[in-house]
Amino acid sequence: MPREAATESVILRQRRDPAGASGWSSIAFRTAIVTINPAANTVYAGSPAQCGSSIPCYPTVQRAINYVTTGGIVNIMGSFTENVVIGRSMTLQRGSTSASLTSAGDNTISIDAGTVVIKDIAIIAGGTTAAINVNGGIVTVKGNAIDANSSVAFNCLGGSLNAYANNLSNLGTAKNGSACTANLAHNWWGTYDGSGPVGLGSDWDARLGNLVESYSDGYFSVPGGNVTLGGASMVGGTGTAIIVSHGKN
Repeated sequence: MPREAATESVILRQRRDPAGASGWSSIAFRTAIVTINPAANTVYAGSPAQCGSSIPCYPTVQRAINYVTTGGIVNIMGSFTENVVIGRSMTLQRGSTSASLTSAGDNTISIDAGTVVIKDIAIIAGGTTAAINVNGGIVTVKGNAIDANSSVAFNCLGGSLNAYANNLSNLGTAKNGSACTANLAHNWWGTYDGSGPVGLGSDWDARLGNLVESYSDGYFSVPGGNVTLGGASMVGGTGTAIIVSHGKN
C-alpha cells in the first residue's frame, strides 16, 4: 500500500553556470522548497462529476484512504468495486446517496489497526469472503446496508468490533472467528424469527425487529448527555446510546 499522505519539504538546489558550458560555478545555488502530497483531513472518492467542487477527489476509495490524514474523513461519492484496507484511524462514510463498495474478489473492507468508524455505506461481500474483516484496531460499524452475498458479514480476527443499526441481508454466516471482542447487538439481520444466523450467539437476543430507516447515536462519557431522533430522546447514563427508527408501516 502507498504510504500515508504527508506534507513534506524537499530542498532542490540548482547550480548556475555563469561561465558557460565549459566551466561550472561552485558557489551560486538556488534553493526551492516544494510541498509533496499535502494531506487533507476530509477527502472524497469519486469521479470529477461525482465530487464536483469537493476536493481533494480521488478515483478510488483506497487512494482516498491512503491520502487522508490520520483521524480524518473519507467520503464515498459513488459506487466502487474494490477491496480496501485500512491501517490507521479514520472515518469511512457515505458522501452521496449512491455510496457503495462491492468486493472485487477479497474481503470488501479489511481493518488492520486504528480507531475506525464505517458508517452509512452499502457494502457487498464477494460470495466467498467477508464484507468486513477485522484484523485489529477499534472498529465501529453503524448504519450500513451490508449484503453478505451468502457468505460472511463479519470476520472477527483481532481487535474489537462494535456494530449496530445496520441492515444485513443474504447472510451465510453473521460472524466468523472469535479472536476479537465483538458486540453485534441492535442490528436487523434480515429476519426476526428462528434461532439467528450462524455465529451470532447471544447478540441475537438483542436484535432489531425490522429494517432500520434512520438512527441517532452518541457516546456519554459522563452522565447528562442526550441523544434525540424525532420525538424520542435518551438522557443521562454512560456508554453508547442508540435510537433507531423503523419508519411507519
